[in-house]
Amino acid sequence: MKVISTLTRPRFILTFLIAVILCQIAFLFLYRALAAEGVPTTLDMMTGFTPQAARDHIKLYSNEAFRLLNWFQMVDLVFPAAYGLMFAGLTARFLGTLRPGSPRLVLLALVAPVGAVFDLCENVGIFIMVRVFPESIILPARLTAVVGIVKYVLITAALLLCAGLGVALLVKRIRARA
Repeated sequence: MKVISTLTRPRFILTFLIAVILCQIAFLFLYRALAAEGVPTTLDMMTGFTPQAARDHIKLYSNEAFRLLNWFQMVDLVFPAAYGLMFAGLTARFLGTLRPGSPRLVLLALVAPVGAVFDLCENVGIFIMVRVFPESIILPARLTAVVGIVKYVLITAALLLCAGLGVALLVKRIRARA
């Protein structure tokens, strides 16, 4: 339970919120630079791509685009940890406030970190595809595409859960004042 109490501290949540914002700013600059190099998006933003789509996408990369992709991948190692822990802390805090004494419900706070683990696995798959290209990327592309879809489902669930709990907490506080 010490982990849960650490996760729910405002200072902890704020630290990871700042990390998320800094990663988003870095992504913004990297996406713009990649677009200027003729790469409109990255593989991890393409949901459910086929091996051929992955191959076609990787062919777009110039030497400069590969250099930018390396920076992108470094930021994308920090980002999942930051958002996973931030949403875990928020979810646990909201649940602890709405349903004190329900430790099993706090397990819902694990949705975001599990999604972050899938995000990291997707990043590793993309790293492998780019490094082995033009060799066969069929298996890594298929696995990475499936992992990416699971990531999107989990992260969407974590966002909806956190937003729903936030609204429920707000409604509870408004009713308490009335």
